[in-house]
Amino acid sequence: MIRPATILDAKMIADLDNMMFEDSLDFNFIYTDLLNNPMAYYFVCEEDNKIIGYINCWVSDNTEILNFCVLKEFQQKGIGTLLFNEVEKVSNGIISLEVRVSNLNAINFYSKRGFIKATIRKGYYSNGEDAILMVRM
Repeated sequence: MIRPATILDAKMIADLDNMMFEDSLDFNFIYTDLLNNPMAYYFVCEEDNKIIGYINCWVSDNTEILNFCVLKEFQQKGIGTLLFNEVEKVSNGIISLEVRVSNLNAINFYSKRGFIKATIRKGYYSNGEDAILMVRM
């Protein structure tokens, strides 16, 4: 089930984020973003009362995807596409995101959805890995 997240989901989103990413968003960021940021949109995929995937973005003139993940055991089942579709519904312009240069699955996922590689952000992640800024007009 895909639905908009609420502040009650903040802990589960933070836990998922910490499990999936080296550079993760913490509970306070997520909670505050959900509570106070009118530009923030979070969507979750829930199964058996457990969040198995989520995507969040900020929407203003353009849309920036901040984080997007699906638990490994649920990947390749269309959940990522369903979550991404929610962002497309709220977006009102260009969509951009950063992705690790080593994350070939994500790069392919975005490329199939019309994203192009705009630039490299050297040393973007805390471990020094570069990021690719990808954009869809």
